[in-house]
Amino acid sequence: KHVGKNGFSKPELISLLSSDISLEEEVLGAEGHQIIRGIEREIEDLRSRGKMKAASRLKLQMTETWAGLQAEQNKRKIETEERVVREKLENRAKLERHFERWYA
Repeated sequence: KHVGKNGFSKPELISLLSSDISLEEEVLGAEGHQIIRGIEREIEDLRSRGKMKAASRLKLQMTETWAGLQAEQNKRKIETEERVVREKLENRAKLERHFERWYA
């Protein structure tokens, strides 16, 4: 079942979130990840108290903090897609070589 505007399933959303958290910890370190987590908690607290302007300011700060991470995320996504294509082509070539040897 797909949820949300993006049409992702819950397992897909969990995988994306896990990937984001891992990237934060890898690039920013545990301390940087905790800072981002703190900002997220602060945003939720402000929203729950109806302080939308302050929450929006913090959300902007979060967006700016994540800009560098998003660039790294996009780079890794492209590298992964290229690796998958390369591996599929290599596997196909290997199968064709085996097939040719078998029929030779």
